[in-house]
Amino acid sequence: MLLQAGFDRPLLMPKVEEVELLTKQREDTLIARMKMFVHLRQDLERVCFLALFSVTVNLTLYGHIKTAEQRTILQQYDDWYTGR
Repeated sequence: MLLQAGFDRPLLMPKVEEVELLTKQREDTLIARMKMFVHLRQDLERVCFLALFSVTVNLTLYGHIKTAEQRTILQQYDDWYTGR
């Protein structure tokens, strides 16, 4: 925080090193936030892919189970109808 001498003039001018240090800290903070955002986006993409994969597998398995059930029912009906 700078003390104000007038309207917008600082009472003491900050040293060049201090200004560069603050600028470097802000840049580092921004880079760290960007990296965290990228990792978060990648994690969300993985979750989305896994959810889609899970739904696809479940639908495929459900289709196979329904086909097997129908085949069993038809076979039982055929056995009953033919008297086996």
